[in-house]
Amino acid sequence: MRGTGLREAIAGLFVASIATLAWLTHLPLLFPELAALAYGVFTNPAGPWARAPMHLLLTPVLTALIGTALARHFGFGLVPVALSVLSSLAGLALLRSPITPAISAGLLPVVLNMHSYAYPLSVALAVALLNAAHTALNGRNSGQRPSLPPWRLKGFGLYGLLVFMLAMAVVFSGWRLILFPPLAVLAFDRLVLGANHLWRGRVPVLLLGGGLNSIFAALLLDFLGNTPLAVACGVAAGILLLRLLRTSVAPVLAIGLLPFVTGQGDARAVGSILLGLLALYAAAALQSLMRPTISAVAP
Repeated sequence: MRGTGLREAIAGLFVASIATLAWLTHLPLLFPELAALAYGVFTNPAGPWARAPMHLLLTPVLTALIGTALARHFGFGLVPVALSVLSSLAGLALLRSPITPAISAGLLPVVLNMHSYAYPLSVALAVALLNAAHTALNGRNSGQRPSLPPWRLKGFGLYGLLVFMLAMAVVFSGWRLILFPPLAVLAFDRLVLGANHLWRGRVPVLLLGGGLNSIFAALLLDFLGNTPLAVACGVAAGILLLRLLRTSVAPVLAIGLLPFVTGQGDARAVGSILLGLLALYAAAALQSLMRPTISAVAP
């Protein structure tokens, strides 16, 4: 337990350091899934993310680059949302990468209308520093590198993911933040990976953890401003929340970083996050009901 606590502290310290560097340089180094990646890499050094350093570097940078190009040329809408999700999934499949948070890195510029290529360059710097910090603490990993089986990106789950994301973009077109980028990672995990998804059986934990962490972050943003201290306190609160809920669902930390990345911490922003999580839960329940029917009519 003591070792786990130390690794969690290192993850929190790393994110706070990146927030400080972003504050000093005015670069968009802080993206939501950085908190999830740091937590996963430092607390599970033998896990799939930590054991794939090249994937950890290349995948989010590739998706961030494509997402920025889509935002520059298409803005926000059905086409860029669909292309962002599809290109991220294609990148995962082609690179055989386990770094699913890269989906969020690609969607962020589309949702927030980010046109500067400083964003993918900043993502590259942030994940390079994460790789360097992990290597310094744990050495280089050896052995077979994990990968995401391409067959997981085929079939009913993929269609369900696309329909869900596009439906959210249409129904809640006035609430752009309802498509908060970590939602795409959670949707992929639940709708595509199905029975193997990360938060199987922990839906109440995800809703409670994500909701509370977004509220904590919004309050910190209001009281302390968008400062490294506020980010550090927010990440610490998120890690403590994971401890209290006895879970390691890292996207909860990504959700808590959203107010600092977007600069929006009002009731509408928090409500968008909660509504997005509830919509995903409903979509997952609907998909579960439809699967037996589709299997029955399949040739």
